[in-house]
Amino acid sequence: MSNQDAYNLSLLIARVWIGGIFLAHGIRHFKAIQSGPGMANWFESLGLRNGKLQAMNVTYLELAAGAALVVGFLTPFSYGGAASIVLVALVTNHWKNGFWSFLPGEGW
Repeated sequence: MSNQDAYNLSLLIARVWIGGIFLAHGIRHFKAIQSGPGMANWFESLGLRNGKLQAMNVTYLELAAGAALVVGFLTPFSYGGAASIVLVALVTNHWKNGFWSFLPGEGW
């Protein structure tokens, strides 16, 4: 296997892995927004305005970016969408909780 082949394989694995994680989160969030206002209320408790719209935006972006990454469609754009979700989650929810994700409140 050449260095280029190894590089391409590592990018494929990373793309499918990250896409799968975002797709799984999107599916979970889709079920949550269908079951009631809980996710929207949680977003508002984090200081975001219009929690329902924010919940729908995050959910549909996770679904779209996740699926696009898994199949390799518009990967730079899809990674940008995924990165924007991660950045907002870090700032609004995870930053104050420290680095370790197993601590109460989910770290970063």
